[in-house]
Amino acid sequence: MTMRADRERQSTVEVLDWPRFFRDWRWKPGEHVTIIGPNGQGKSTLACALETKRARIAKLTSKPRDPLFEELVRRGWTRVQRWPRATADDSQGRRRILLWVPTATITQVPLTARVFREALEAMMKEGGWVCDIDELLFAADPHWLALGKQFELMWQQARTLGVSLLVCSQRSAHIPLLAYDQVEHLFVFRENDLVGADRIGMMAGLDRFEVRDVVRDLDRFEVLYIGVRNGRLVRTMAPVIV
Repeated sequence: MTMRADRERQSTVEVLDWPRFFRDWRWKPGEHVTIIGPNGQGKSTLACALETKRARIAKLTSKPRDPLFEELVRRGWTRVQRWPRATADDSQGRRRILLWVPTATITQVPLTARVFREALEAMMKEGGWVCDIDELLFAADPHWLALGKQFELMWQQARTLGVSLLVCSQRSAHIPLLAYDQVEHLFVFRENDLVGADRIGMMAGLDRFEVRDVVRDLDRFEVLYIGVRNGRLVRTMAPVIV
């Protein structure tokens, strides 16, 4: 028997349909989520589905245009270009904020960075938020928005404030190590690059061979869920419509 066949025989990966997985999946305040996958696989749609579990969501995006975010506005999300001032009623009930600062030129970058930084600080102060970062590389890279230190602080200190950081990235090589080892929930779409697939397995602290094989074998819109704290592995078909 080959080593690959032996690993497959001993696989610990559950295979579940999305409704069954999502029904039992728990996302507590202060727990962090990372989603990794190429463009067109459904990262933003998956994020929207996960966020139905939580009451207060703030999405931060700098895309010049995006059909999904435009649809969210039509569904009632509050679109702003500055973080709204907190009121006495903000600690209660369901809130959906889309902090959308279109950034199409280099000259717009400093303003976007300042607005996002103010929002991150406000969410930490208010507590209880899910902060959704649409593209971690652009937001964290020191050559762009340079918010990496703020994210590091949130990964390590936000739990006690009930603040969760949800970040998306196109490639596993594009994100810092804290996006693996300081999160509770990791969702990975197909990763064709062998080094990237290996990195996912190693950083999650699990059997890198098993994780690598599954990630490289995923079909389009399939996703591997990794429970970083409990080692749970689930292969499921991510939702394509929210």
